Amino acid sequence: MEATVFARVIWIVLDSVGIGPLPDAADYGDAGRDTLGHIAAQRNAQGRPLHLPNLVRLGLASGAGLAGPVVQSPRGFSLVADGDDLEEAAQAAVERGLRLVGGLWGLDRADAYMLLSMAADLRFGQVALPRVGVWLHLPAQLVGRDPRHWPPGV
Repeated sequence: MEATVFARVIWIVLDSVGIGPLPDAADYGDAGRDTLGHIAAQRNAQGRPLHLPNLVRLGLASGAGLAGPVVQSPRGFSLVADGDDLEEAAQAAVERGLRLVGGLWGLDRADAYMLLSMAADLRFGQVALPRVGVWLHLPAQLVGRDPRHWPPGV
């Protein structure tokens, strides 16, 4: 596999945005903090989902109200999940995929699982930190190209 070399990198720091709490948030008085998630939940309740396609495309990790973390690529979308171990992370990613595919296509859990087993690609991400990351890649042909049309809470 050939490495990709970039001539330029744009680094965006969203300082104090608050994208969900870390496991030790309560130790620092930050339990329940999720500014972006709360904004997204409020907009969802108003029937106006928060839509940040460019930041999502760049890998914005979001709270549950943003239907993410989701990363867009030219071939589709990756639902990102994490867990204390590989099994927990993989289960979380697959659960999100089941909700998405089942909601989009009106499938029950068993049929959504069967479709995911044929069309989705489970990829392992971060394993060096205390949490393990997993990506469930779904082709655009399966889920469309616009996450605004996805069921809420994916």
